[in-house]
Amino acid sequence: MIKRYICRICKNKTITISSLRFLFYKCKICNNIYRPDHNKFNIFDYLKKTSFVKLSNNYKNKKNQFEWYLNFKRKSYKDDKYFFLTKFLKRKKIKKILDISGAPGLTGIEIKKKNKLNYEITEYNDKISKHIKKITGLSTYILDFDNIKKNKVPNKKYDLILIWYSIYYCKNIVHLIDFLKKRVKKNGYLVISQNIPNFAAITKFSITESYPPYVLYDHKFLVQKFQKSEFNLFDLKFFEEKFFIKQYFFKSKSFYNFIYNIICILISVYYIITNYFKISFTDLFLKDYLVIFKKN
Repeated sequence: MIKRYICRICKNKTITISSLRFLFYKCKICNNIYRPDHNKFNIFDYLKKTSFVKLSNNYKNKKNQFEWYLNFKRKSYKDDKYFFLTKFLKRKKIKKILDISGAPGLTGIEIKKKNKLNYEITEYNDKISKHIKKITGLSTYILDFDNIKKNKVPNKKYDLILIWYSIYYCKNIVHLIDFLKKRVKKNGYLVISQNIPNFAAITKFSITESYPPYVLYDHKFLVQKFQKSEFNLFDLKFFEEKFFIKQYFFKSKSFYNFIYNIICILISVYYIITNYFKISFTDLFLKDYLVIFKKN
C-alpha cells in the first residue's frame, strides 16, 4: 500500500517515492516533488571513513556544499547559460542582469567581455559572496532561499533576472515571486531553468548529492503561479532526454570511481524496482526545461 501525505504547496495528497537519502513526495495535482529536511540512513553512511566518501558527497550539507567556491580560479568558462545569454542578448536590449545563485560568476565574466552591461550575482553565504567579488569583480549580494525577506540585494530593478538550476532550493515560492516582482523592470525578463520533476531527477540527486533540491517545480505550476503575479509567459523550451544511469554512472576516471559507479548503478536499479508501480518508463529519463517570463 502506498503511503500518502499532504502536499505542502497545494495541500493535496501525494505519492511517496523512496530514494537513497530521502523519501520524496510527489503531488498528483501540481506535479511538484519535494523532500523533507532530514536525510534517512543510507549505504553511504557506512563509507564515511573510506576513500568513497568524497565520491558519494555524503559529508556535504548546506553549509559546506559550495565551499569549493572559496578556492576557484578565474578562467575562461562557457556553459549552457553562457550560450543561452549570448543568443538572448542579440535579440533583446539588456543593460542590467541579476544572476540568482550565479556563483562562481565565470559566466558573468565571459558575458561582460562581449557586452556592455552590468552583471550582478547573488549567493547565500557572506564569505563566499565577498570572495567571488574579489576574484571576479562582479557585484555579489546575499540572497538565501531559506530567508528571502532578509536578502541584501539593492532595491533596484533589472532588465533580466536569471534563476539557473537553483529555484529548487526555494521552499517558499510566494516569497520568491514577491521579491522578483519588485526587481524585474516593466517589460523586463525572468528566466528559470530546472529539471523536469520525475524519478530520474530525484534519484540522480539523491545518489550524487547529500544536499539535493527541496522542491522540483513542475513548469506548468510555475507558469500558473507567475502569471497571477504580473508575469506573462514569453517562451518555454525543453531539452534532450537522457537515461539517468547512462548519463551519470557510465564514465569512470579511476578504479575507485569505477567501483563507485557500479554501486550507484545497483542502487539505481534497486530503487527502480522498489518504485516500479509508482513510476512510468519516461520517468527514467532526465529532461530539463527553460521558461521565460516577461513582466507586465
